[in-house]
Amino acid sequence: MTYFAHSDADQSTDGWQVLLEHLRAVGDGARQRAERFISNTTTSTFGPECQFSGWLHDLGKYRPEFQDYLKGIATEKEKRYHKQAGAAKAALLGYYSVAFAIAGHHGGMPNRTNLKDGIFGSSGKAVCDAVWDIAVAENPALMKLEPNPDPETEMEIDFKSRLILTFWWMRIGATRPTTIVESRDFLPNRKSKN
Repeated sequence: MTYFAHSDADQSTDGWQVLLEHLRAVGDGARQRAERFISNTTTSTFGPECQFSGWLHDLGKYRPEFQDYLKGIATEKEKRYHKQAGAAKAALLGYYSVAFAIAGHHGGMPNRTNLKDGIFGSSGKAVCDAVWDIAVAENPALMKLEPNPDPETEMEIDFKSRLILTFWWMRIGATRPTTIVESRDFLPNRKSKN
């Protein structure tokens, strides 16, 4: 089965953006920008963290209900939530800055309570567990994610989560976030389904 990130207005899947391509574009682009702008040894793991944050940010879009939603099938709003699954995976691995960034990519950065609610709510860990094998089959590099061996301080979590979002959204000379620019360039007739 082909999984999609975004649909266009005519409901023909010919012009739809493939989910794996979207996740890789966001993650790989964020890593490249992070490594370009941050080059000291104390942040040597930050590039890979930016990369896997992009790979995880729309993990919940693998859920069947989200794919139905893109096809125009009436779907309960909560069943379309998708950011919580990736945030759950990152948090459970101990990458809290990544979890906050993922949870904040629609609607703004959550506080700790809202992040916890998202992770352990019906669209978080349960969805992550349900779709993880599908995501890994599409992107085997996800199997290399290991628990964070270096717990982050409060300041690092706050700073890094915002920096991760910046590197997702940043494109030299762009005036719109990369995830949006990349999606709109790919799908000029795209509906506003995030």
